[in-house]
Amino acid sequence: MPKKAQLVLAAAVVELIAFVVFRATIDPRGLDGTGLVHVAFRVALALGFWRGSEGARLILLFFAVFGLLLNGLMLAGAGALASPFLAAVAIFGLIICGAYLWGLNDAEVQQWMLNKSLGGALGDDGHESDDPYAR
Repeated sequence: MPKKAQLVLAAAVVELIAFVVFRATIDPRGLDGTGLVHVAFRVALALGFWRGSEGARLILLFFAVFGLLLNGLMLAGAGALASPFLAAVAIFGLIICGAYLWGLNDAEVQQWMLNKSLGGALGDDGHESDDPYAR
């Protein structure tokens, strides 16, 4: 597994843990139905990435770009409101979204995902493997 793929999975886990901790402790709604749906959706995306799904990669890329825009706006608003907590949340979001973009756009990660989706049929060089048991 490429290092950038490990980074993407680590970012997904850290983001999920941060969301659960935030919803369970700070948010007055707690982990209600929408929170559980969000957790299930994020777990499904992480598993899809792990299995090599191009669709999961594209959804993660879309949310990473959207997250960069929203967190950038939130950081600007935090400066205007002089809110250090809001600024910290926005910076955390920018770091996570940046890690997603950096890792998911890497050619080695895309090659690894393709190989995962084909059940390991491709060798390390990206060509079809000579091993008959690789599929």
